[in-house]
Amino acid sequence: MQVGPKLKFYGVGGQDNFFELGGHSLLATQIASRVQKTLQRDVPLRAMFECSTVAELAEYIEGLAGNEISAEKVDRLSDLMAELEGL
Repeated sequence: MQVGPKLKFYGVGGQDNFFELGGHSLLATQIASRVQKTLQRDVPLRAMFECSTVAELAEYIEGLAGNEISAEKVDRLSDLMAELEGL
């Protein structure tokens, strides 16, 4: 998925370093907010500092998707917790 147009970032390559391009904490906050809104993923601000390139941030976000718990799993865990409380 190409997020550049969605996030209104143009002319930035996947390996370009955010900070070397003049990035700063306020801009990182704005970008993190856009990423969260556009991709529906909770991206902590610290990820913007740890992942200084688009490629690194994309890899981080993909990792978040793999860690999500489905509603079905949440329901099952709730049922198990209720059973444990009843013991």
